[in-house]
Amino acid sequence: MPRYLIHIGRHKTGTSSLQKFLFQNMTGLHAQGMFYPQAGLQGIAHHALAKCFPRSGRLVQKAEDQVSIRRLIGDLRKEVSGFDGRVLLSSEAFQNVIPSALAERFAPHRTTVIVYLREQLSYIISSYQQKVQATELIGTVSDFAARTRLDYCRFMHEWQIVFGKENLLVRPYNQQFLFSGDVISD
Repeated sequence: MPRYLIHIGRHKTGTSSLQKFLFQNMTGLHAQGMFYPQAGLQGIAHHALAKCFPRSGRLVQKAEDQVSIRRLIGDLRKEVSGFDGRVLLSSEAFQNVIPSALAERFAPHRTTVIVYLREQLSYIISSYQQKVQATELIGTVSDFAARTRLDYCRFMHEWQIVFGKENLLVRPYNQQFLFSGDVISD
């Protein structure tokens, strides 16, 4: 029975680089006991799977999401059937999932939740710059910061209650603390 590693992001912590590496090295990782499955992939990450789960702030799960999650979980179980190593799922969209909903499909005692946290001011500036470039955002960085939830203690507490402290791997997204200075090596 596999052990699941679910990388939930967060945004602006090298997730795209990490996912690109995982996607491009599926075969080599598999040979080393790490399975990066195709089930639930949207592009290079498991966004399709993550987006089916109920999300914080949304009271009702869409019927089509309920159908999709059953199908994608079924596909995932088939794909990893007989594999006894680690199965890694990665999508920053998992950060918005209600932790208890994820625990219904991935047993907490067989699942490790991986999250990278970026220093809040650095996160705000990087996110703001990206929003300005990608959208027609009008407003100051202060306005943007006021609308951005960055209470990491509260965020992590919700995951800890469901998965247990022993099943959380929380890492700082800071070059001086990452193994070899980057998120892929870490």
